[in-house]
Amino acid sequence: MDNNINREFMEMIKPIDLIIRKSLIPFLFITAVVFLWFGTPFPILPITWLLIFYLAINSFIFWIIKRNLCRADIAFMILLALDCLLLAATIYYTGGFESFMPIIYMIIGLLAGLTLSFWGIMLVTLVGLVSYSTVLLLEAFQLIPHIPIYKEIFATTVYLNSPYLLILSIAYMATFIGTMFISYAIANVLRQNRAKLQLTNQELDDKVSELEELKGGLEAKIAERTSDLAKAKGGLEIEVAKRTEELVKEKASLEQKVKDRTAELQEKMSDLEGFNKLAVGRELRMIEYEKEVNTLLKELGREPKYRVTGS
Repeated sequence: MDNNINREFMEMIKPIDLIIRKSLIPFLFITAVVFLWFGTPFPILPITWLLIFYLAINSFIFWIIKRNLCRADIAFMILLALDCLLLAATIYYTGGFESFMPIIYMIIGLLAGLTLSFWGIMLVTLVGLVSYSTVLLLEAFQLIPHIPIYKEIFATTVYLNSPYLLILSIAYMATFIGTMFISYAIANVLRQNRAKLQLTNQELDDKVSELEELKGGLEAKIAERTSDLAKAKGGLEIEVAKRTEELVKEKASLEQKVKDRTAELQEKMSDLEGFNKLAVGRELRMIEYEKEVNTLLKELGREPKYRVTGS
């Protein structure tokens, strides 16, 4: 059995059934008061037994549905058919032809139309018509004792042979059938709309699922790409650190080379300055020697031998 279907059926029908069961006892109490008002003893014992049977059957059927022992629609169809039988007996004990209890058939028809399939409705209709007609025919042909109602207003022969009561009984059953099929038509439209809505919801769920899958795939790709980038970043950082270390070493080496070269150049500059001083001093002494030679030659009456700059 599909537990979800039974659970949905219970959620739909349980509140309605509780309302009917809670309103049934006050309705029967009012009926008893009306009977006593018109001087007709109310058949408390048979009605009480019928009420006990109804409550017992109702509780048993819903226990079966709750335990998932039977399909909910089949179990509820059986319950409504049994309710038709119990209602027919109740109609007999509340006056038969002149009973106003057949209006409960409208409630049964409403419940059947809203919850059952077409063939389930046909079965409940058949049981309701047969049970109600059987009670009326047995009473009309005096095969069962007639329980009088409103005896102070109508004589028994009047309401037993009255066309009005016959027409009213037929109207009850016509209304029962009409209520059932109208509610079935309305429920069928609602079920179709619900099916469309469920289909739309299913499509939305599929789209959401598809988007979730795409999202999951994108997240996986992003995670993979992030991991790759993290690895690449780590590799680059290692490479940069390694290259930075090499550059630092090269920088230190170049600075040391510059220092060494500078020291070497300074040493050469010092050597050149010393050599330059020696060369300049020598040149100056040579000039002095040339001047002295030229002076001596002039004193001897000869021409100067050297051309001395600035002399």
